[in-house]
Amino acid sequence: MASPSFSGLPEELKRMVLSFCDAPALESMSRTSTAFHSEADRLLYGTISVHHRRPQSFACLMTLALNKAKANLVRTLAVTLPDEYNDPSESEDESATSEEVADPAAESRAQDLEPVAGKELASESESVSDDGSIMQDDDYMAKFITGFLDDACQNMDNIVVFSFKAGNESRTEDIDDSLSYALESLSGKPSLRTLLIVQTHVPHFDVFPSWLLRYPNLDVLGVWDPDSAAFMYRPPPPNPNTTMPLMIGLDPTGTWTGCASNVESERSLNVFIYDFNTPWSTTGASNFSDACRWPMRDQSVLGQTLCKDLSLEAYSKEQSVYLSLTLQNMSATTLRGVHRVIKGLFNPRVLGNEDYDLALEIRLREPPRDIARAAWRELKMLFRTLVAQGFRPGSLEIMAADPEDTHPSHIMGAHEIEHGAHMLADVLNDRLVLQWTDMLANVQFLGKNLSYKVARDQSIKWHS
Repeated sequence: MASPSFSGLPEELKRMVLSFCDAPALESMSRTSTAFHSEADRLLYGTISVHHRRPQSFACLMTLALNKAKANLVRTLAVTLPDEYNDPSESEDESATSEEVADPAAESRAQDLEPVAGKELASESESVSDDGSIMQDDDYMAKFITGFLDDACQNMDNIVVFSFKAGNESRTEDIDDSLSYALESLSGKPSLRTLLIVQTHVPHFDVFPSWLLRYPNLDVLGVWDPDSAAFMYRPPPPNPNTTMPLMIGLDPTGTWTGCASNVESERSLNVFIYDFNTPWSTTGASNFSDACRWPMRDQSVLGQTLCKDLSLEAYSKEQSVYLSLTLQNMSATTLRGVHRVIKGLFNPRVLGNEDYDLALEIRLREPPRDIARAAWRELKMLFRTLVAQGFRPGSLEIMAADPEDTHPSHIMGAHEIEHGAHMLADVLNDRLVLQWTDMLANVQFLGKNLSYKVARDQSIKWHS
């Protein structure tokens, strides 16, 4: 009897085998095995991260611009340029392996072109400028962004996630123009669900609603290193039948809050989630479904590489998390919506990792006028979900969205605030939520501090 071969494996088993392969292995399988070629190509091009640590990877943009078939395999494309304030330290960069720097799979993608009339194919000569001199990395990367990013985006009919992350020092006028053209090429694509871009390319208040209409199925709109005040107070779209995307700000190194990290790497990830209290904001847009291909939920080898490139390694020894939720109010509808968001935001912390996170901050645009009618049960379920995921905050604060504008005491009496603090203490005394107690150093409700006592039987009781 002939021994079974790889070519005879069912398609689902082939996918399982290839799911454990990194990019160089997928490239090898694509080129050497006809049985695995199609599936290997699908995975190899499914998630693409072009990163300044690997300048040669930017040549892949040429492939996507000139090869429509390859471009249509792309589901996630991330372009990352240097950012002096938000990149890992130089020592971390130097720790990258030679395999990461060379990125042979990225080079193979760049060479994987079909002849196109009037276009030169990628080659080693691409790093040589027109006058024959060797191009610096910044010029080399800029050449491919300005020359091919727009056409690549035009070709990607199945793109789900697009990210462009860059510091101010990396964004020349030509690069900013190229990003604008790329976003225009992505508009109208029904497959696009997640957009992560620099804040300067999110329109101002007056045109923001109409701008959203150009991305009809957008579920998540993320901004790198956001200016909170300018980002979170944006009007909803004019058409009530339009789905409002979840607004999320990502600050990968904690520069916005200035909080010190609680992990050895001294890196933190600040996540700012903004909810709009509109009927259409709770109908799926506030849910990181599989269709969104949210990077931090991608368990594939290439997905993990993408998260490392984007500095989105939450709940790991690489980053502690600062989570800020800006909500309209403490109604059941609002808290249920954000509960769905939290369930899909991060992968659970690995068992055995006891690192602490930074903080949970809940900002309320409308402090509850009737404490008894606030959705304390839904708040308890939200906290339970965070506990189950392994989120371990050092502090918890529920506050007004803008304390300097209208202090809660101007809306509520001291008795009501005291009652709210008492209700929050009851939530924290839930047997599942109590797991936070050993790490919570500070708890506040609208400026009122909470504390806890340890009984003789070592049980813990929160009180206002």
